[in-house]
Amino acid sequence: MITDLEPSRPSRTGRLGGYLLYIGIGGLFLALTSPLWIWVPSTIWYSYVQRIPFYIMKKGVRGELELVEPKLARGTYRAYWKSVKASTIQSATFPCYNQGWICSEPKVACSYGKPRYAPKPGRWKHACWKTLNFKLPGPHYLQYCYRSVGKGRYARYEVRVRGQVRCGGTPTTLLLTRRAHSAVVSIKSLGRKPTSRPSLSSPKPRTNP
Repeated sequence: MITDLEPSRPSRTGRLGGYLLYIGIGGLFLALTSPLWIWVPSTIWYSYVQRIPFYIMKKGVRGELELVEPKLARGTYRAYWKSVKASTIQSATFPCYNQGWICSEPKVACSYGKPRYAPKPGRWKHACWKTLNFKLPGPHYLQYCYRSVGKGRYARYEVRVRGQVRCGGTPTTLLLTRRAHSAVVSIKSLGRKPTSRPSLSSPKPRTNP
């Protein structure tokens, strides 16, 4: 006698076992490929993303300065608070105090024929840059000059940058200033001011006969 029988359904225990098997296989796959999840993004970042010109992400010379300023501030303030702990707040200074301007390069990039500096490890070999833990491994447009002024609550550091996105004309010069006990960042232009010239069409003053 032939009867129609419904196909047997898997039990809940069987379905749970199947889910656990899939989860176990997925976890094993992630564990075996975890180095790739770290290596591939880091390779893309250091090999390609960091080589993108700064002005593409943020236009102009000021854009590059604003992008790198947080990195410079971290190293500078870290060194300042170490100085506070080692002495007193009245005598604490930012790194490289009273040493004048310390520059990454003697000239702007266009002086060498191109608007961007090529990567150069020796550019940041000065002890001051190492103390600040500051360097730019990729191409960049700006010449960076740093100096430390003042002590204690009047301590401040200044960063003067010069450069241009395209060679030709006068390079842009900016001055960034940060004080020890202030969160305000001051960036002002130090470009050339136009000189006033007398108009050629101005009337000549009358003289009495």
